[in-house]
Amino acid sequence: MAYALMPFPTRIHIESTNVCNLDCLFCPYGQQKRRKGYMGLELFQRIIDECRGHEVRLWLHFLGEPLLNRDLPAMVAYPKAQGLPQVGFSTNGFFLTRELGEKLIKSGLDRLECSVDGVDPESYLRLRRSREFHRVVANLQGFLQLRRELGTERPIVTIQFMKTPQTLAFLPQARDFWRPHLGPRDFLMTIEDISFAGEMRAVRYGGDRLPCKWLWNYAVILWNGDVVTCVSDYDGTRVMGNVRQQSLEVIWRSSAYEALRRAHLEKRFAEGGICAGCDDWALADGHGYQNIDREKA
Repeated sequence: MAYALMPFPTRIHIESTNVCNLDCLFCPYGQQKRRKGYMGLELFQRIIDECRGHEVRLWLHFLGEPLLNRDLPAMVAYPKAQGLPQVGFSTNGFFLTRELGEKLIKSGLDRLECSVDGVDPESYLRLRRSREFHRVVANLQGFLQLRRELGTERPIVTIQFMKTPQTLAFLPQARDFWRPHLGPRDFLMTIEDISFAGEMRAVRYGGDRLPCKWLWNYAVILWNGDVVTCVSDYDGTRVMGNVRQQSLEVIWRSSAYEALRRAHLEKRFAEGGICAGCDDWALADGHGYQNIDREKA
């Protein structure tokens, strides 16, 4: 299988913040040791200026809750004004007020993924460790209604549920509940536990391990400007460079990145640090270890 290095990342995860209001059962948020903070608008715009002219899809989320960054509407509007084809993010929906929702819709947001996970207050409490199930549902319903009022199908909304033995029986009920609220391009999505480079329980699939395509196509920029190789490196352990000191293009073509790509091609995965015990390569390669089931609304 050939691995061609893209001249510039085709998808970039930019961490608007690594601060979150929740500490979910399945998320490594509580395990992170790195300093918490928020990306400033000036640094963000500098990154986007470098992306101009490239077909880059942006995801303004990595580990924290992006709605906690007050500059988020501007972080959506700026890349859209520069002509970038897609901007989206994931949220827990806790802070998705009508006022903020209107700003996001009018900023040109393309995709919004809301992780509801529970199908009732009990399952939500178990998975999200929060008693605010009804608040999140009301916020999301209000956002979908606001989008209708504004006469647009954007952003495309995905509502995500964690598939567990406890929630599985109630997923048809959840589909029936959400279906009337969703537009023709929206999705419901169920997802198995994910791995975070072998740090957490995952659904494992057989087959020979392949080099991870993240290294040839995608990049992650933490809130402080550090560039890491993939979304499984939640603690920023493998830093390729920092966009405050170097351009992303220079980092992308650096000897450090090239050495890691070469190690993967030669199946020396242990040299990648977190790559050693990782299952997430299968998802990046399209093998679908996450077992994602998309239901068209």
